[in-house]
Amino acid sequence: MRTLDAARRLIRALALAAAGVSLAAPGAAAEDGAGCGRVSLGSLDWASAEITTAIASRVLSAGYGCDVRVVATTTIAALKGFERGDGPDVVIEFWLNAAGPRVAALEAEGRLERLGSSLAPGGVEGWWITAETAVDRPELTRIDAILADPDSVGAVFHSCPVDWGCHAINANLARAFALSDAGIAVIAHPDGSALDASLHAAVAAGAPWFGYAYGPSAAFARHRLIRVDLGPYDPAGHRANQVPDAPAPARSDFPSAPVATLAMRGFAARAPTAAAFLSALRLEVGEMSALLDQQAASAASAQEIADAFLAQHPETWHPWVAEEARSRLLAALKQRP
Repeated sequence: MRTLDAARRLIRALALAAAGVSLAAPGAAAEDGAGCGRVSLGSLDWASAEITTAIASRVLSAGYGCDVRVVATTTIAALKGFERGDGPDVVIEFWLNAAGPRVAALEAEGRLERLGSSLAPGGVEGWWITAETAVDRPELTRIDAILADPDSVGAVFHSCPVDWGCHAINANLARAFALSDAGIAVIAHPDGSALDASLHAAVAAGAPWFGYAYGPSAAFARHRLIRVDLGPYDPAGHRANQVPDAPAPARSDFPSAPVATLAMRGFAARAPTAAAFLSALRLEVGEMSALLDQQAASAASAQEIADAFLAQHPETWHPWVAEEARSRLLAALKQRP
């Protein structure tokens, strides 16, 4: 990719487009097919979801003429919004492992629609230690070895925020493996940045780190993590662990992590071309990892990374976008101050 300076020069022109100031060729229609109108996008609170939501926001506003509003949300808040019918129209990169049964129930009730998946082939999550720890103590790649020697991992398990779906899973697994009885404290970090910061600080200090991590993420871009073997994946046990304070928490590893783009009931009928774009939006894990690595190295915002991607990789996003919307977006990208 080019430097972010080039992308930053695009922001003023793209912001005008997002605000409704037309940067397309004279006479261009406001939207392909049915009117797009207002679209609210729920931006989940981790880096890859924020970047993908920023990409979608720019395409919908500059390409399709939508009146886009991006609102911060979390896994739990998004689900509650779908249940009430007052949440964002669309939530991108929703990890189904975190709340699969609730999503399936809401689909069956007709309260939400699944548009597609923004991440191919999906994500990865689990419990991890640093490669440095594994080199010194390779047996610590098994949970039983960690339980037998908690000081080897600092006697701390770093968990995800309480409003992430993985919090309930981790809390139930902590009870199933009796982390507290083994002398391992569980820390639920307030947000994804704090969780990542705990890892960065441990590596910088040459200290052990043991905790939950998911990929793609900045943590995977910066550090080599080794997965802790929690034993076999138990589908029924994993489903049970998704319920907060499960009465019978199960010992189960995490499965592969499918992600979905979810929409409020009726969205696809109201804005079919926008829904078609959101259904097609799909980045490979390697592509997203490269964007996260760039963000980690530059401290750029999600929108800056999204704008740089759109400016520099049209070959990736062209197939997602309808022809007329593509022309308007390209015209916007060329309007540099």
